[in-house]
Parts: sequence; C-alpha cells; structure tokens
Amino acid sequence: MLNLPGYKIIEHIYEYENMVFYRGYSLTDGSPVVVKTLMDSKITSDEIFRLLHEYEFSRKLDIDGIVRILDMNYIGNFLAIVMEDHSAIPLREYMKGRKIDLEQVLDIGIQITKILSLIHQQVLDQIYQNKNV
Repeated sequence: MLNLPGYKIIEHIYEYENMVFYRGYSLTDGSPVVVKTLMDSKITSDEIFRLLHEYEFSRKLDIDGIVRILDMNYIGNFLAIVMEDHSAIPLREYMKGRKIDLEQVLDIGIQITKILSLIHQQVLDQIYQNKNV
C-alpha cells in the first residue's frame, strides 16, 4: 500500500488508464482524502508533467462540483496529488449496470455544462489578470 507522509492510506479504490486512486485520511486533522498517483509501470516524464499540470491548474479552481486539491507530495519517484474525499464515484462507474432516463441524462449534462462554464470563466479571468491577452 502507498506510504504518504502526513496521511494514512486505508484502501485502494480505483484504477483508470495510468492512474491509481487511494482513500485515506489526514494524520493532522483526520479529514478524508483521495490520493491520485501514477501506476508504477506507466511513469514517464510526460505523465509526470501531465500530473504536475493538473495539480497546478486544479488547485487554483474554487468551484462547487470540482474536487478541491489539498496537497502534492513526492514519494521517491512518485508524484501524488491529495484531494478532498466526498465519497463520490466516477460517472462511468455510476452508469455501469444502470438504466438512466432522459431526465437524469439532461440533469447530469446541465450540471457538467455549468461546471465547465465556471472553469472557463475562471481561466479567462486569470488570463486577463495576467494581461496575457
């Protein structure tokens, strides 16, 4: 199991493509966390850069519906992103083996669209503040 300073990892919860997700809690305040890291066999400089970019981009977002990034740690050659844990499950997992009616599809689509709109707005605000335009 993953050994991450400042956190107690209690379970492996999910794997997707080249990422592994663990559930645990902070040893400081007991708050639940999810830790995201790369699989051993998939570590390349491109993958590390992608994870670093995700951390840098996501930690600046303050949007309901987006999991908040709490920390980033190096564990030897590993990079781990620590996020809030709301016991959520990925949409693809939620949809497995379920029939979803049109009203649910539209509701999920509207929620995703609103979140993407807020992300877009915050990114544009950062660009304008930095006078990069």
